[in-house]
Amino acid sequence: MESGGSTALSSPGHCLENVQICFLKTEEKSMQALISYENDLHIISKLNLYVSAVKQHLHKA
Repeated sequence: MESGGSTALSSPGHCLENVQICFLKTEEKSMQALISYENDLHIISKLNLYVSAVKQHLHKA
């Protein structure tokens, strides 16, 4: 009976560890997504500046 009880105790711990690993991987992916999103925003803002500069140039011409 004792050995059965100990495996039951070690199993939930193993489960929790897997959940933590999974959570960390998910967190890492969301951080990467956030970084790429910020990079995209940076590129978009540069494009917007470029477009407005071109528009101003066209209006002057």
